[in-house]
Amino acid sequence: MAFDEKTYHDIQRYLDRQLGPEERQAFERQMQADPELAREVELNREMQEFLADTPENELRKNLRMLSDQTPEPKKRRPGGKWWWLLVPCLVLGGWWVVSRQPEKPRTEELTAPVQEIPDEEETAPPKAAEETEKPPVRDPQKSREPGQPGKGSEKPADKGPVAANFDPLPALEFLIGNNLRDADFQWNITDRPKDAALPSPGAAFNFRFAGTVASETNLIKKTFNLHIFSNAPAAYEAFRPLFSYPLPFQPGSENVYPFDLQKQLTLRPGLYYYLIEDTATEKIYWTDKFTVR
Repeated sequence: MAFDEKTYHDIQRYLDRQLGPEERQAFERQMQADPELAREVELNREMQEFLADTPENELRKNLRMLSDQTPEPKKRRPGGKWWWLLVPCLVLGGWWVVSRQPEKPRTEELTAPVQEIPDEEETAPPKAAEETEKPPVRDPQKSREPGQPGKGSEKPADKGPVAANFDPLPALEFLIGNNLRDADFQWNITDRPKDAALPSPGAAFNFRFAGTVASETNLIKKTFNLHIFSNAPAAYEAFRPLFSYPLPFQPGSENVYPFDLQKQLTLRPGLYYYLIEDTATEKIYWTDKFTVR
């Protein structure tokens, strides 16, 4: 996906830590809402690390400095005065992509060619192909229909491959790497679900999530829900968890509230995610995963 020049400029400022606190938070929210942007940021970060000690990186920094100091022309035409800036960037980008080719698994060479289908005979892709597509990060601002959160049982959105395999879900993998640290809520997790191998089919999985939260806010009057999702993309896109439980906060001392959530769950083998959501603001404060085999 192609982004405009302002977006690429913001990506560089974000990686160089030149954004103010409010701009940085706004940009991180934008990455959560747009997985394509998140992947572009990660790609640029890898390129910076790969070229960190090379002369090409110095050239790249100089080009970016010239770009920041030179006003943007009103019209862009091929062969204009900006074209000489674009050529080195394209050369560096192509060289970086080619240098990464040997890292790809050799099994790609055995991939069968995709058969072209005439326009008049095109049909909808099979369901399995749709489920492998990367889902967008859920927008916390979108309202949820009444009755949508899970209530401790599987939901219709989870029909099909509910944790039938161990494929990661990109949207939630992104949240795991960017767990929100909020000054109003200091999380200290002391016990979390661990990967487990069940002794027999249908055996209960011991789920435990415990710790403390330090906050000036009275958490006894607030509701934080723990949601458990399978790795089926459709379930998270519709925000239809398998299970949802409120965190049982207990009164503590010095504004520290302990909690200990323990459940016996019947789960099929697969990959599962769980996250903590403030029901008042729909902010996600903690995301992690576990496997059942």
